[in-house]
Amino acid sequence: MRSEYFINILEYGLILNLSIALLVNMLSKNIRNYILGYFVSIALFVLIADVFYLKLNDSKIFYFLLPLFSSLFYGPVLYIYLVSLINQKIKIKTITAHLLPFFIISILYFVIKPMLATFLFASKVIYGTIGDLSVIIYFILGYRLVKKQKSNEKFILKNRFWWFYVSVNVYLIFSALISIISTLTFIPWSFSQEISSAISSFYFSYLLYPIWVFFCFVLPLYSITEAEWLKQFFVSDTSVRNEEFLAQNLDDKISMIIEEDLLYNKRYLFPKLTMNEYSKIIDVDIEDIKEYLIVKKFKNFTELLNFYRVQEFKSRVAKTNHKNYSLIGISEECGFKSKSTFFRVFKELEGETPNEFVSKISV
Repeated sequence: MRSEYFINILEYGLILNLSIALLVNMLSKNIRNYILGYFVSIALFVLIADVFYLKLNDSKIFYFLLPLFSSLFYGPVLYIYLVSLINQKIKIKTITAHLLPFFIISILYFVIKPMLATFLFASKVIYGTIGDLSVIIYFILGYRLVKKQKSNEKFILKNRFWWFYVSVNVYLIFSALISIISTLTFIPWSFSQEISSAISSFYFSYLLYPIWVFFCFVLPLYSITEAEWLKQFFVSDTSVRNEEFLAQNLDDKISMIIEEDLLYNKRYLFPKLTMNEYSKIIDVDIEDIKEYLIVKKFKNFTELLNFYRVQEFKSRVAKTNHKNYSLIGISEECGFKSKSTFFRVFKELEGETPNEFVSKISV
């Protein structure tokens, strides 16, 4: 009785933690968090369906949501999340290519399920096997992606990601393999039935619950700390670019194109210039620009532009009779959009205010 009470408390606690993890990720305006949030929602839905099965079994809303949050999506969603981490971005068509086939399979299964009364058991086995195989296939794809990432050393995945990724895959792979092994009991060979029964019995008796609990503990903990608006306070990013590797491999031609353009064409004078626009103007891939920013220690593209704007302001003030111009007017001509931004950036870069700088050169 006590053990059952303890299990109930544990399950309710896991539901609460997963719900919080889902909420904080969906509040983050980042597609990577939305993908992770979807993975969490699948785990949450599967857990709720298991805990409250008797109460939800006749619910039309529950039956409508089943195709959207089926365990069938564990493999592809985890892989998509891994891609978004390593590539730092992901295209909608990539997400669609991996998820759409499983959406179609899932919806078809639940739509025609009531019509398959005679073959209901067989259809469940086929549906489950598709999900199990997808977990294994996407685990292999993920392994190859990570191996490739390690070989080019372009990104470094932090330890907390590996705790999450390993624990999730241990649970998913074990569950998939045991599910596949369990289907051997339906093969009319006594030997395969005995082996399948023995392995399944051992797994469900001794391994399933601790692996599942560890999975449900690590998943919300990792997911909560991945929310952009929380992560900045107490953890570092999950994947970072290897600056040493980038510094050694950054094309000198790219650096020259960017620096000469900014020096001679002075495109930083345009207040609304974006990195996408700049990439097209100078015909340099946006990823190369990002790598340039990292190597040169700029946090973002705006910081790069502001650096050149400050230098332009200093040059103009030194060369002209600045007493005839307002500092704000000069700063606007240099590309700054507001007085507050100009004063803040100038102070950060030069260690003094624009007025102090002007006073110093006037002496």
